[in-house]
Amino acid sequence: MQKHYSHFHTPFHRHFIVVTDRGALRAGWIEAPVEAQLPSTNFKRPAGLVHAPAIQWVEDLAFVHPRQHLVEQISDMAGAYSAAESSGGQPRRGPSSYSEIHWRIAADRQAVEDLAHAAATVLFREKPESWSLSAPADIHRALMDALPPVCRQRLEQVLPKNLARCTPDNIVKHFLHN
Repeated sequence: MQKHYSHFHTPFHRHFIVVTDRGALRAGWIEAPVEAQLPSTNFKRPAGLVHAPAIQWVEDLAFVHPRQHLVEQISDMAGAYSAAESSGGQPRRGPSSYSEIHWRIAADRQAVEDLAHAAATVLFREKPESWSLSAPADIHRALMDALPPVCRQRLEQVLPKNLARCTPDNIVKHFLHN
């Protein structure tokens, strides 16, 4: 499923990427310059004409609440510790209840559905011929399954990595050199 971008057909090769984690989605075009042939002269290319690949972001969303314990989501005691204390006098959380575990599963499912919907929306708007996805290893498979079939058919490369908080240069390296 991985392709290398060693041949380009335009002065700038453009490839669409979607980079996600559970609470954010960034989408954009990687623009990689093509090495143009210089006319046969004795002149060298000026240094300013050589450009590094860059990302032109078209979407940057943060729409899912950070993962918190159930008591933090539904009470005014957010961040409070249980009354139980450890042997050193330090506060500690009690064990997760069944309802909290159920809530976490439902929250993860909802986060994946939100990410798939946001990715599909931007893909339908931008209409790339092919695209690549980066998502955390524990949700990338569920995210791909939640995408509409037309989006999955054009998916060219999947990186099971969380690159959402990486610098654009680091993101480009992961996609172009994989």
